[in-house]
Amino acid sequence: MLVLRQLAAQSRNRMTVYETWGFAAHGRRGLGLSALFSGPSGTGKTLAAEVLAAELRLDLYRIDLSAVVSKYIGETEKNLKQCSMRRRRAGACCCSMRRTRCSASGRR
Repeated sequence: MLVLRQLAAQSRNRMTVYETWGFAAHGRRGLGLSALFSGPSGTGKTLAAEVLAAELRLDLYRIDLSAVVSKYIGETEKNLKQCSMRRRRAGACCCSMRRTRCSASGRR
């Protein structure tokens, strides 16, 4: 829970660091915040994303990778691009990608 609180605090204070303290001019990366939750099934990864989104008062955008991955060349990239465009249109949000077994030609 402490890590989730730290992520929320970092998100709330990042514009102070980037704008007021001038770090935005020094970095070439985006100004977003990323977190990767990993672990076996049932350890609370999705719950952690839901808690973080609620704490930051952001919508949680869920992506099921089994619906995105395709066996056809270029289709996976196209699908990911569409997901990204939809997420951007939604404005500020948290994005949760859920990996389930992909049925596209034995890909997992």
